[in-house]
Amino acid sequence: MTGDLTELETLVDGLLANIAPSSRRAVALEIATELRRSNASRIRDNVGPDGMPFAGRKSKLRDKQGRIQKKQAMFQKLQQQKHLKRQASGDGLRVGFFKATSARIARVHHEGGTDRVTRSSGSIKAKYAKRELLGLPAGDETKIMNLLETRLNQNFEDL
Repeated sequence: MTGDLTELETLVDGLLANIAPSSRRAVALEIATELRRSNASRIRDNVGPDGMPFAGRKSKLRDKQGRIQKKQAMFQKLQQQKHLKRQASGDGLRVGFFKATSARIARVHHEGGTDRVTRSSGSIKAKYAKRELLGLPAGDETKIMNLLETRLNQNFEDL
């Protein structure tokens, strides 16, 4: 993550204090949707929150049959909505991997570490490079503030 979020949090808390919980939840859900979309886009492009590309895969040129393997993008399934989820309430929001399997895979890659290649207990372990999957770059902070501004203007016009 980039920077300290306390300034953003205090500003948003002050603005949202005067809005009903149902409206706060709607705003939080809209922000969470936008954050999920931007994080999924970055994961699809294999780029971290800081704008740097992910560490590449280990080079294994041939498969079991001896054919040369094609390079494939990483995390093709983790970026999907069924794995990268959003949750919102009147008090806050969360964007992340909430299923056990996808959370384990994402954690190992996000922090960098070792894990079994397959689920079987006799499987070999592999060391994975650190690849930050989730984060909040400066561009997303601006999107959040713009989204909040338009939503709050709508709420105050309705009063």
